[in-house]
Amino acid sequence: MIDKGTDRTVSHIIFCAIFLFDNFQNDFIVKRTKKTNVTVKVPMHDYVREIIAKYGGNIPNGLCIQYFNKYLKLIMREIGLTDKITYSYTVGGKIKTVTKEKWELICSHTARRSAATNLYLTGRMKTLEIMRLTGHKTEQNFFRYIRLTNDDTARSISGDMFFRK
Repeated sequence: MIDKGTDRTVSHIIFCAIFLFDNFQNDFIVKRTKKTNVTVKVPMHDYVREIIAKYGGNIPNGLCIQYFNKYLKLIMREIGLTDKITYSYTVGGKIKTVTKEKWELICSHTARRSAATNLYLTGRMKTLEIMRLTGHKTEQNFFRYIRLTNDDTARSISGDMFFRK
């Protein structure tokens, strides 16, 4: 995951790029999700308002998602996101283990998942509110989606009074 300051910015830019600009309604971005057929209403970030103002409401056409992901990977490599990540997956019933640099694994969806995870970890929003933003219908699917690690959970609860004198 990108550090929280950078992630917040990247998340908003990618949210903005993925949503069509004709989905703007007042101070919200409204979109019906393809996968779950849920209408998602996201408050418009100040960055999005600045972009709209910069172009006088005539937003230029964006990149197709393939080129967007290609350029995102280039940017992530340039800023030094080169940590080695090892992960496993199953192919034909056999476990395959692969090691790649982090920049190779980044795509537009990474920011969406990171944003949802970071919103949850800050504790400033209720789970159901975040689910409304992501379009998840069940908490089970939401928690599977955000993929909290043991480290995430430990850091999140470490400030709780239960763990203090």
